[in-house]
Amino acid sequence: MKNYISPFKDTQAYKSDDVSSKYNNMHLLKPNFNYCKQNITLETNAPVSIYIAIELHKPNILPSEFQDTQDMMTVYKVSRKT
Repeated sequence: MKNYISPFKDTQAYKSDDVSSKYNNMHLLKPNFNYCKQNITLETNAPVSIYIAIELHKPNILPSEFQDTQDMMTVYKVSRKT
């Protein structure tokens, strides 16, 4: 994860910014822009920490086991001139 990349795999219309340097070069699982599933399942072969970004204007639906890091980032919609 780093600044100025698209956080979504199916569009380049959005870019991340204000990403804390502690997340630089961490692996990023990119969902589709309108990804909306009840559950996500991941299988790993080693212990991992998972960080999930939540939009501020939506309710936090994560289980109580997740710790709030209080970290923030910005995602901008990018308009392109043709």
